[in-house]
Amino acid sequence: MKYAVSVSDKEDGSLANKRILPAMVSVSINYLSEGYDMTVIAQNQQRFDASAEHAAAKALLKKTDCNACHAMNAVSLGPSFMKIAEKYKNDKSAGARLTKKVINGGSGVWGDAMMPAHTTMSTTQVDALVKYILSVNEKKPAQKNLPVTGTYTTTEKPGQTNKGSYIFRAAYKDKGANAVPAQWAESILVLRHPNRPIAEADSTNGLEFNRNKSAAAIKAAKAWAMFKQTDLTDIKSITVSGSGGAGPDAVELRLGAPDGQVIGQAKTAAGEETVTVNLQPVSGPQDVYVVFASARGRVASITVNNK
Repeated sequence: MKYAVSVSDKEDGSLANKRILPAMVSVSINYLSEGYDMTVIAQNQQRFDASAEHAAAKALLKKTDCNACHAMNAVSLGPSFMKIAEKYKNDKSAGARLTKKVINGGSGVWGDAMMPAHTTMSTTQVDALVKYILSVNEKKPAQKNLPVTGTYTTTEKPGQTNKGSYIFRAAYKDKGANAVPAQWAESILVLRHPNRPIAEADSTNGLEFNRNKSAAAIKAAKAWAMFKQTDLTDIKSITVSGSGGAGPDAVELRLGAPDGQVIGQAKTAAGEETVTVNLQPVSGPQDVYVVFASARGRVASITVNNK
């Protein structure tokens, strides 16, 4: 799978004009098995975000006068960054104090040497530098980001029973502007297994589920199941499968609403449990409604086909 990330910020610039460096963008792909815990995934993504944020701080550090008085792990006019990180490793309030001190300047903590003020730097910039310096002794390194353009090869084997999803996420923390603090923005793309149980629909109407939600009986004409922001780009057809020897009589695929644009429709052949609906070309994520024309039959799953 080939991919490319695009980032643009009004004040900061963009990846295209190279004012935003690729290392400043947090890019990750996670495979989520069925029944995944999104909290765990969010915690993993924070490690990618830390990597991107530290990359921005490292780039900024090279442009400051900090390296004239400090080294990573060597004696200089001021304490090494590793010594600073060691001193404050258990002090949760150190970040705010050190940010203020870097901006205002000062002396006395590490000897008589005077640290000059850095009033031309924003609080956001100094805060990023301090966070990076305080992290240099951490035993758990920040997760290395994926490149902003590249190729990703999935590792899950064809035919497996686990019907998980791939979560592609790109995020960028801007530099703040006009007294507005820096903020993260993210974009998430979910690559799902092509087979979706009817129970995974984001909303339904006119369907009655069995006890374990493995199938639903169609109880009303124009009953529907809706799947939010589903991208059907390059999808040629969908197959709706019933259960117990019965499928829906007829199926329509509509966009945006139960009575929205029809992009495909088909009837079930006599005695058949499945029906395949050929689709018109569609581009981009949209709310997709699978509408059942008559109040008969059962539906268990929906499979997208790209061939």
